[in-house]
Amino acid sequence: MYGRKSKRARPAKYIPTFYAWLENSSKDLKYGLVWDAIEDIKYLGKRSVCDIAVETHHNFIVNNFLAHNCETAVAFNEIEHKEVHENSIYVKFKIKDRNESFLVWTTTPWTLPSNTGIMVNPNYEYVKVKSGKDVLIVAKDLAEKVMLVGKAEYFEIIETFKGGDLVGKEYENPLKDLPLQKDVRGKIVSSEQYVALEEGTGLVHLAPGHGKEDFMVGIKFNLPVLSPLTMGGKFKAEAGWLEGKFAKDADRDIIEKLKELNTLFAIEPITHEYPKCWRCDSPLLFIAVPQWFFRVSAIREKLIEENKKVNWF
Repeated sequence: MYGRKSKRARPAKYIPTFYAWLENSSKDLKYGLVWDAIEDIKYLGKRSVCDIAVETHHNFIVNNFLAHNCETAVAFNEIEHKEVHENSIYVKFKIKDRNESFLVWTTTPWTLPSNTGIMVNPNYEYVKVKSGKDVLIVAKDLAEKVMLVGKAEYFEIIETFKGGDLVGKEYENPLKDLPLQKDVRGKIVSSEQYVALEEGTGLVHLAPGHGKEDFMVGIKFNLPVLSPLTMGGKFKAEAGWLEGKFAKDADRDIIEKLKELNTLFAIEPITHEYPKCWRCDSPLLFIAVPQWFFRVSAIREKLIEENKKVNWF
């Protein structure tokens, strides 16, 4: 090849054999060649993969974008963002043993069942705002804007303090009755990096099972990692009345439930960019999934031995 016109490429003899092997090996598999192998490794630990002994594997949780229609993970360099119009919400998280609430803003209501923390910036000033029967905690610089969004007829700032004073305080998730929230003790954690004053309330909803930054902060502060979605993007049984609902479709149901519980402060329509699958154009979901890594050095000699048996072209 490579410009030599007199030569023709020979068909490799191993190709028909490979396809025959692949077809024969896959015919009785439940999910497919790769996934069935992974399921074996996942539950049985040390296994033999292609006759190569795997001495050790490491199982840990990592956040990946999931294309729910394709049921595949999507690499960061494959992500396409598109402008979408949807509702953001302001939610009241009641402070434990007090008639006051942290006011949190989110553009992804479907992640609220997985909330295990709230981030504040320790250096910002926060205030208690009395509006009607509510006493709400928000960042001082955002208080007036938030009250306008909530259409508060009257509000009064009754106390000012630093965000650092809030760290460690516990609260109740308004969706605390969901099975997956049973043993969760939500708490305020500190973050200078991920809390800003450009939008929201200055208190950032934290769901370690549904975001890279959330995951890293959650691990740092030892927060539970909840990820109650299937690979098809639907809620599992642990999500209670949300079971079987597709995550993004559940936004409406969650908003209605928050209204019933009187924990929804305001709804604000927004236009923002959201990641979409480049294959099927469906919205991507960030979920925590287990991954397995093999210590290749443990099988190096066997790999070399098997490699010598291959007829390379």
